[in-house]
Amino acid sequence: MVASPGELVRKLSELLGIAERTIVLHDRNLVVAGLRSKGGRGTSAARMTARDAAHLLVAVLGSSHVKNSAETVRRYKETRFHKSCQRVAMTTAPLRRYGIYHPTTAL
Repeated sequence: MVASPGELVRKLSELLGIAERTIVLHDRNLVVAGLRSKGGRGTSAARMTARDAAHLLVAVLGSSHVKNSAETVRRYKETRFHKSCQRVAMTTAPLRRYGIYHPTTAL
């Protein structure tokens, strides 16, 4: 199932306990910065990709202020895991539990 932007915003708000309006602002910042797929409204609205969902999650959880959401995602995209890191499986477990994590999804 592919979620619309509104559906993803509502689900993240529910799961994370963060106000929907705050997540909407993060999402809008990502669209303006070209970090999220965009489309029309209603039935022609963009369908969120796994990358879009990951970017929104990084923006929401990694930004100290909403205005920094695009910069937070850009910086996160530059990070790389070191091959010797044994904690990756441990740190991605919560994402797998909510069906957000997919090991082949590259940011």
